[in-house]
Amino acid sequence: MRNSPRRLRRMERILAISRELASILSPEEILHRIVQVAADVIKCESVGILLLNEQTNDLRFVAVTRFQNQLLDIPVPIASSIAGAAFTTAQPVIVNQVADDPRYYPRVAATTGVPARTLLAVPLQFRNRKIGVLEAENKKRYRRFDAVDVETLTALAVQTTIAIENARLFEQAQQEISARARVEDELRQQRDQFEARVADRTRELSALYAVSAIATRSQNLETLLNESLAQVMTALHCSSGAILLTAEKTSAVEPARLQLVAHCNMPPDLALPREMFPTEGGWFAALREQRRPLVISDVAADSRAPAAMRALGSQALLMSPLYPDGQMLGVIGLLRGAEQAFTAEEIALVTTVSDQMAIALHSHRLRQMAQQAALLEERHRLARDLHDSVTQALYGVTLFAQASQSSIRVGNLPLTGQYIGRLNETARQALKEMRLLIFELRPSLLEQVGLAGALRQRMEAVERRAGVAIELKVAELPDLPGELESHLYQIAQEALNNILKHSAATWVALRLTMEARQLHLAIEDNGKGFDPAKVGSAAGIGFASMRERAERIGGRLQIDSKPGVGTRVSLTVPVVG
Repeated sequence: MRNSPRRLRRMERILAISRELASILSPEEILHRIVQVAADVIKCESVGILLLNEQTNDLRFVAVTRFQNQLLDIPVPIASSIAGAAFTTAQPVIVNQVADDPRYYPRVAATTGVPARTLLAVPLQFRNRKIGVLEAENKKRYRRFDAVDVETLTALAVQTTIAIENARLFEQAQQEISARARVEDELRQQRDQFEARVADRTRELSALYAVSAIATRSQNLETLLNESLAQVMTALHCSSGAILLTAEKTSAVEPARLQLVAHCNMPPDLALPREMFPTEGGWFAALREQRRPLVISDVAADSRAPAAMRALGSQALLMSPLYPDGQMLGVIGLLRGAEQAFTAEEIALVTTVSDQMAIALHSHRLRQMAQQAALLEERHRLARDLHDSVTQALYGVTLFAQASQSSIRVGNLPLTGQYIGRLNETARQALKEMRLLIFELRPSLLEQVGLAGALRQRMEAVERRAGVAIELKVAELPDLPGELESHLYQIAQEALNNILKHSAATWVALRLTMEARQLHLAIEDNGKGFDPAKVGSAAGIGFASMRERAERIGGRLQIDSKPGVGTRVSLTVPVVG
């Protein structure tokens, strides 16, 4: 759970680079961009892509972040290298103590002069064909590679594999075009047929690019599946289609289930259930075993077909599994007349589309996991805050009320007055804490009223209602990036929370001004102050969070305070543009 935000940031970065790669035409540029992004995301000193040289049966560098001129001609043996181990086993290999690993191939270090401390290698594999290895070297700050690094580099390896395969397909297409140009006179009589084929291929490729665009932009699973299905059906002239996804199991003994999640133009009299249970020897079992598309030339003649589908008559069916990471997530199925047999090119197109959809589905599930983890962490934080603040204060109210009753019974009115005073003070503090927690549970105000409005509503709803005099001055500001506004609001909110919880202030002022492309935020109070060198753990965590956010936006945070003279928090942030 601790790594979930980190995983989410990385997967968002991988989705962003996927969109960027879609606009790059040069295969070499794509590979070099991938290694650069990998080195930046994983925070390591070097990343390289090694591909199989089938003539010499070894691995060769084709892209690397450092020492490219020295490394491109070096053969890396498969049988005696860490990269070769990942290639051979088709599994990621982590070595966090390279000097002790007998598989380490020293020639690379001898050439570059930079010894390897840690290595992470993941295989590049297109379906069942091994292509090469994506390798990261020397985690920065002398850290070790971990499971999140493996997951990140594996996701990037999928992008690399798709880029390499697309480049290979593009090269084949170029070769075909060149060959056709050389025999143009001979093919002139077949021009009409050729033009029709080109039109079909263009339509198919347009569908492929459309599905890729949908996968990169769509955050909604239903939209992704329905729009992708419609694009493929149009490209292949299919009469109907459907997508089924495997349902998550609630227990180990629960049987596998497939749920119908998207469909288009299914006959109204086709009584397909919303859930299906794969059987041994059936279509889904065959897809799981062979991991490639399954073509049924005539559904009516296939004994494995459900009775409802056989009743449709002669129909050709093409099914392709969704396999992003070794686990089948679902199936896409397409139907058209049996007289229109699916061609090899159409099967290849559906396979590529399935790969794109599988990656998008996998990313969607990872995003859901990260969001659920973040939500759970927020619930735990609120529970801790309730226990540490409001619950303790209410317990104190109960104790003082009981003490007051006891002192009244014995007639000790001075002591009763003291207890009632303490009870009133504790109840007021509990009310402050509760208002603060309620405000934090409200929907984000930034998108609704902007930074200035959100700060004003926060101080009106919490500080003023808690009896604290407020002074707010926000200058007219230019349009700020959403991320910058979010960090500014969170820093201000953390400072105000600390004041409300710890300072006993009766006045607080917040000023947000702009001068010479510098944004200045200042928050001060007349509370009891403190010695910054002796802050407690709770305040220390809050200050650490504020400093971390300030660093993310390139700002400078300063906290000035002394016991008895209040506190001033100031932040200066350069604004670009």
